[in-house]
Amino acid sequence: MLSLHQINGGDSMNGGSDNGVEDSKVHELELQMSKLFVQLQEAHTKNDAQDDLIEGMKAANAKLVASLKKMKHKLKEATDSGVNHMFHDMTRKCMRAEAEKAAVEATLVAAQSEIATSKANAEALSAQLKEANEQVTVLEDDVKARGAAQLAMENQLLKQQHYIKDLEVDFKVPCMTTAAALHLILMTIIVT
Repeated sequence: MLSLHQINGGDSMNGGSDNGVEDSKVHELELQMSKLFVQLQEAHTKNDAQDDLIEGMKAANAKLVASLKKMKHKLKEATDSGVNHMFHDMTRKCMRAEAEKAAVEATLVAAQSEIATSKANAEALSAQLKEANEQVTVLEDDVKARGAAQLAMENQLLKQQHYIKDLEVDFKVPCMTTAAALHLILMTIIVT
């Protein structure tokens, strides 16, 4: 690399003492220029690396955009296809079936409640029927007992009437009235 000192023509053009100061300034400038040149080279290298990175990112971005376009196209095809319509139709049918199932379950619960109420009513009626049958049995037994008592009284009355007739015949009391005969029978019953 050429220095400024060499470009300016070296020592022969300038005087002796000024030459040393100028040489040191030139040398300083040369050092600064070489540093700047190195920095410029580094900046170019970094810039090239960044350009490569940007190009790589652009290529990746282009691939991504192409993939997104393909996916969008496939999604549109799937949306337009019958599968999507079938899916929505099946979803509606499932929702309808679930609603019908809920209605059937509600009806079933109501029917089970009615059955439970009917069973409770039937048990209550059965208990009432049993109690009524027991009362009927008691009343039938009472009626039988009263019937037997009435029959016994009628038999006793018949016996007493025969007894009165026998007494009338035996005592020959023709003038006795029926009322007197009844009075006599009653007295006989009371005494016996």
